[in-house]
Amino acid sequence: MNPRLTRILDSQKLSPLHIAVEEGKLEIAKRLLSVAPETCWWRDGHDMNPVHVAAMDGNVEILEELLRLDLYPAMERVRRGQTVLHLCVKHRQLRALNVLVEKLGELVCAKDDDGETILHLAVRCNQLEMIRYLVQRTKLDKEMTNSMGKTALDILKESPRDPITYPEIRKILNSLSDRSKLLGILPKMTDITMVVVVLIATMAFQSVLQPPAACGRTTRHRTKPAKL
Repeated sequence: MNPRLTRILDSQKLSPLHIAVEEGKLEIAKRLLSVAPETCWWRDGHDMNPVHVAAMDGNVEILEELLRLDLYPAMERVRRGQTVLHLCVKHRQLRALNVLVEKLGELVCAKDDDGETILHLAVRCNQLEMIRYLVQRTKLDKEMTNSMGKTALDILKESPRDPITYPEIRKILNSLSDRSKLLGILPKMTDITMVVVVLIATMAFQSVLQPPAACGRTTRHRTKPAKL
């Protein structure tokens, strides 16, 4: 009856869509989106749009609905330059992270204002399952450093050592390092192989154009026609 009500903000700059997402009201969120889709971009007093709220709270069904409407609000950054993926790691929302990585894989290596990727943050927060997921399902560079020049492994070494999670996280990060080294070697091996192939092809081509000379000369003799 009055669509303008969908665009009214409260004292905390929360739109009705923010509240519906926060409360996990999927059908209400769908209705609000159909009337005022632009509110998916609006930010509350904490500088978060409804996509950020859904990811942070782990409301996966609502998150998928918001992403179906538009992916770009999910690419907006919050305070300290953190992405929506940083929020998932920070608030231990693995399912939400999974949904977002499938649609926004390019954000996996994005850095916040401190130069930290989600892998740095996951190690700092001692998120074993999150780290395992990131290493197995995404393309990460373990050697990527933050603004202090520290890798994820450096952060792990400086963190309090949990006797249960520390050895496993270290093992995972070391396996990622080994994989990175292997990927660095393969292009060199490929280059060497290509050089060998080119040399062989060149030699074969030259042998066709310039066949080797015979060891001795042969003389052709004309046979005289027999006299009748």
